[in-house]
Amino acid sequence: MRRPILFHAEGDARTGLGHLVRMVSVAGELAATENVHCASSSPHFDAVVAELAPWARGAFMCHAMPNSEKNPWARGDSLGHLLASLAVSLDARAVVSDGKTAYGKEVFKALRSRARVVLIDNVAAHSEGFDVLVLPTCHADPALTARMEKEPVRTGPAWTFVHPAVKALVTQGPSAANARDGVFISMGGADPQGLTARALRHLLLQTSSQLVAVVGAANGQREQLKALEAQANGRVKLVGGSPASQEALASATYAMCAFGITSYEAVALGVPLLVVAHDGVVDADMDRFARHFAPGVVALPTPEDARAFPTMYAGDAEELGALGASLAALCP
Repeated sequence: MRRPILFHAEGDARTGLGHLVRMVSVAGELAATENVHCASSSPHFDAVVAELAPWARGAFMCHAMPNSEKNPWARGDSLGHLLASLAVSLDARAVVSDGKTAYGKEVFKALRSRARVVLIDNVAAHSEGFDVLVLPTCHADPALTARMEKEPVRTGPAWTFVHPAVKALVTQGPSAANARDGVFISMGGADPQGLTARALRHLLLQTSSQLVAVVGAANGQREQLKALEAQANGRVKLVGGSPASQEALASATYAMCAFGITSYEAVALGVPLLVVAHDGVVDADMDRFARHFAPGVVALPTPEDARAFPTMYAGDAEELGALGASLAALCP
């Protein structure tokens, strides 16, 4: 058996679960042909693995790392040392870490003589502390890549992930326009800012369409949202889990999503999208995303800024979701 690939990601109410979902999905995909291990300190690790199990093409080992109340992005050195130690014990040929963890210059220095270090969607790590940086479509800040021109940086559609349930829906082809109905709302698994309820209240006044909102397992406003559903006279429906969430997105006329993986899923499915900032600030990544997929994507600071939906979708049929195969090619 080939030396293993060790995947790592974190996820909580503050940082979202998208990075963890992406890594567990890719690990399950590559487990068909690779010796795969996945590590995380996230309290949601087991739940994400269980939810994605139906799409896994093989078994992989899970390693629970010590949990901490500290934001995972801010404890790069401690996470890095744990990862490096685990990689050595496994004799891993590559470590793939997903997320904006601020790894120091030296944290993987000894490991890199025996294993490749690949970082995904990480603009915080030291440019001399890894072998390859992977930036999903639109995340390739020209200023960042200019600073890292001596470092291998990979970007473009092949490095952009969509949920395995979306891959199946994409292969079925786009839904007929007259078969789509309603507005899909997804504000992340935890939604600490309460964006789901805010979007529902605003859209109930702005449109007469059916509203379908995703309520993730980590969402702390579940009871409030159920009450809102009950008061809406059938105009609000709550869904959760996969593939129900992805199927609801595929059948929607429009979508309103917090910026993250679901935004790319809407693009892949050809659903016009209002993309909302988690913190009320349209940052450079989000602005590039909206401009890249215009006119079918409009960026908003808050749900309450929605006045109209995009009237058409550019639909350039970008191939999203080949991340697993692309990563495997990086790990000789």
